Amino acid sequence: MRLHKNVFLILLSAALFFASPYSSFDHSSKNLVFSKAHALTRTLPSNLEARISLSSTSSSPSPYLVRSEAIPLFQSSLDSLLPSFRFRPFAVTARPRMRIFPLPFEKAAPPVIPPSYRSILTRLLADSPAKVSVVVCDPRNGWRFEYGSDEIVRAASVIKLPILVALFRMAERGEITLQTRYHLREKDRTGGSGRLRFLPFRHRTFSLRELAERMIRDSDNTATNAIIRIVGNKKLNREFVRMGFKSTRLRHRILASPKDNPTTAEEISRLLLELENPTSGRNLLYSDTSRRELLAILETCSNRERLARYLPESLPVPHKTGTLRDVVHDAGILPTRGGPLVVVALTTQVPRRRDAARWIARLGGTLYSLGALQTLR
Repeated sequence: MRLHKNVFLILLSAALFFASPYSSFDHSSKNLVFSKAHALTRTLPSNLEARISLSSTSSSPSPYLVRSEAIPLFQSSLDSLLPSFRFRPFAVTARPRMRIFPLPFEKAAPPVIPPSYRSILTRLLADSPAKVSVVVCDPRNGWRFEYGSDEIVRAASVIKLPILVALFRMAERGEITLQTRYHLREKDRTGGSGRLRFLPFRHRTFSLRELAERMIRDSDNTATNAIIRIVGNKKLNREFVRMGFKSTRLRHRILASPKDNPTTAEEISRLLLELENPTSGRNLLYSDTSRRELLAILETCSNRERLARYLPESLPVPHKTGTLRDVVHDAGILPTRGGPLVVVALTTQVPRRRDAARWIARLGGTLYSLGALQTLR
């Protein structure tokens, strides 16, 4: 916590509290303890928590009387500083003879997963044809179902999703321009998915936006490697860190190594959650316009054989798939009648890719049907 002038206010308040002839302090109960406050008068450390501690050893609140002159100063200091503290909060009642007593620290209970979702997801996991990492979360109600979400797996083409978000973030800050056109080079030409590898590069230019659209729509590896070359691997990884990723990294170009780039279902789900619900946390994108443009690009993903397989053809589904020899992924925002669901399904050690793709399709179709049932209740 950065120290500011309010630190001096709370010091003065504490001094008034102890020096007041009208204050009473029950040393036996030790409900409210200021320790090492005098150290702050000599040196101001970077972490206030290390110098001032509040603790409670009794469940029954025992009031302490504070001199009335100290009330406004003490109250304003606590109001401004308590959001940054990590110790037990306490209540202050504004009366001429103020009562201060500790409150029991209560964590907000996490939203409960609906039993219908929990039971069906558990049954689907028991029937999975491969090793899976799954996250399903409801942005509106806040519940979250996770299975193997923290396990680091090979990202395959799902890595293109955070690359896309990183591009838009850098463009919003003015570090790059999505409209600037670039020539492709022969070293950008990459096998696998995509159509750019079949085109002659001479006299052809593409903007970063066009490359990004091809990267998602066709999962074009050539377009992706061109973006990595233009923007830079280090800059993209630096942006991943700013986005809060701890495991997701761009270690190399697409298909440049059999080890592939790492990610986790949890980090991809957090990214999608903040795209769907921009008020959920880290201000992933700075403008709502960029968020809508990014979601519109994700809706163009041409592979609808997984999460979107059993959904209506006319229903847009922002998502990104990923495939390797023994890896089948899909991650997206599933629109249902009961509200959108963020779904990430990463399958590894896949004996047959077709079976894994069908299992992910069952997952998407089941969640879509459950969403419709929720609206009927």
